[in-house]
Amino acid sequence: MPQINEISQSNIKYFIKFPFKLYSDCDYWVPPLISEEKKLLDKNKNPFFEHSKMKNFVAKRNGEIVGRISAIINHNHNKTHDEKIVFFGFFDFIDDPEVSKALLQKVRDFGNEHGMNTVRGPMNPSTNDTCGMLIEGFNDDPVVMMPYNYPYYKEHMKSHNYKKAMDLYSYEIVSEDHSIPKKLDRIAKILKKRRDYYFKYISKKNVNELIDDVITVYNKAWESNWGFVPMTEKEIMHMAESLKPILEPPLAFVIYDKENPIGFSLSLPDANQAIKKTNGKLFPFGFIKMMLAWKNIDRVRNITMGVIPEYRQKGVEALLIHKTFENVMEMGINKADLGWILENNKMMNRELVNIGAEIYKKFRIYEKKL
Repeated sequence: MPQINEISQSNIKYFIKFPFKLYSDCDYWVPPLISEEKKLLDKNKNPFFEHSKMKNFVAKRNGEIVGRISAIINHNHNKTHDEKIVFFGFFDFIDDPEVSKALLQKVRDFGNEHGMNTVRGPMNPSTNDTCGMLIEGFNDDPVVMMPYNYPYYKEHMKSHNYKKAMDLYSYEIVSEDHSIPKKLDRIAKILKKRRDYYFKYISKKNVNELIDDVITVYNKAWESNWGFVPMTEKEIMHMAESLKPILEPPLAFVIYDKENPIGFSLSLPDANQAIKKTNGKLFPFGFIKMMLAWKNIDRVRNITMGVIPEYRQKGVEALLIHKTFENVMEMGINKADLGWILENNKMMNRELVNIGAEIYKKFRIYEKKL
């Protein structure tokens, strides 16, 4: 059996760098920026840790790291949903069931120590960050803020008797002729004639001015979604600051009815296409390589899109999608990732199928009773 050791903040670099070795021969894995991973895991810099606790562990065999995992108790989640969940995240391991089992057991032990009754994950460290384990669509690079893992991961979860809690879908849509789908265009034109909705674009300069409207829509639009946890104001601002460097105004906007914010959409250029060139380091030459690759990004990812309940099924979703399409085409990009979408979000799944999008990747959240 492997030895499981807790990793301190001062040694967090060993925890962060393990996947670099594990995926060194993988053509599809995108190395994260080490500096950003350090910020994410720093309890003094990430406001997530103001309401949650996490311990990080590595598995060792013959003195060599062969796996890693985090045990997470998200108090805001458990309070919101009246649950007793211990989450696991940052879960990577060699293809050895003894290693994955020992790491998961460490999370189970952590959960038992804190009176939890269910293990769930992966969350890195929450649904507001990257989450889910890839179970379909391995022959493609992950888009920005989405995970990648080897196919054997899901086999380990099955052998350890972890069951599906929820699947997440990623859709892809490609416009070969750089045009908006005709059905979507027709619906949008009809809606524009009927209502005087208008948009405000979010830029690096005005993000602080519009953040209250974003929070209003975010909390109303997602409050009934499975696993949703309202972000604190500090978490929202923290995320806004982290996204500023890659924020493109045409891809982020709020839709209004009179003075009231009723919907919100955020898409980003697929920064992973550029980040992949850095091998996790911006300096001394990574930044230059990333900037050169940035010019050739050919895909965007719609990270989040939502409409407050009283305006749903009135075509507002179609207007958000249409506006995104319109602006993406003007940028010269014709390929988009739309996800993730909860498998039980029937309305949004239906909307995406109607405009010609197809599921091309699936991710799974697993769980098991303690």
